[in-house]
Amino acid sequence: IRIRPDGAIVFFRDHRCMRMCVASFMARRQLFREHGGYRTVLCGADTDFLERVRLERGPEAVIAMELPLVFGLWSARSLTRQPGLEATEHGFRSASRRRFAEIAGRQRLLGRAIVPDCVVDAVVQEAGIHRPCQGVVADLTPARR
Repeated sequence: IRIRPDGAIVFFRDHRCMRMCVASFMARRQLFREHGGYRTVLCGADTDFLERVRLERGPEAVIAMELPLVFGLWSARSLTRQPGLEATEHGFRSASRRRFAEIAGRQRLLGRAIVPDCVVDAVVQEAGIHRPCQGVVADLTPARR
């Protein structure tokens, strides 16, 4: 559920206020290793990863919670509200978001042999939404004995 700074709940063009919060996707580390992890892109990397997992493992491999577990601030400073990265409640998606979603979706549909990663990477660079990989920041896994 997205909430505006004044406390109002954001409703989308389908008149619903709940959306899947892909940023809260939880899985074992091995799943990320097996499926290549997130792409180095400013927007849509989480959705792209989720869709790759669904494609390769089947839709039943991802279980969606029916209750809201995340409340996100929908403010002018949110990433989804930044010029060039917008995604609004009215369905508008910025050109850079649309370009990445289109090429990543085409790759999932047609396969990496037809739409190789280098083509996706070129679109991401051209759209100005590449985010350099900084590696793992911290490993919070407790040591096993």
